[in-house]
Amino acid sequence: MHSTAFYLKASTSAQIKLALSNGLRLIWSDVSKSFDAFRADVHREQLFMTELTSARHILAKIDCATSIAMSSKLAYQLTKLAN
Repeated sequence: MHSTAFYLKASTSAQIKLALSNGLRLIWSDVSKSFDAFRADVHREQLFMTELTSARHILAKIDCATSIAMSSKLAYQLTKLAN
């Protein structure tokens, strides 16, 4: 699976090639703005991936804590039944 950055880069490259092949001239300020926008998009994606990883970590901890609590409850009930 490719990241959003990969698709943005591929799309931008294709658009630039198409523009150049159609005889359009690129102004450096336009290219610079495109790169700045691209960097901002990549940065947002990286932040999102970091948040997603963090959320998964938190959910794993919650699942672990829930599992321990349920195991303790089951052990308590089995001990109660054994007596």
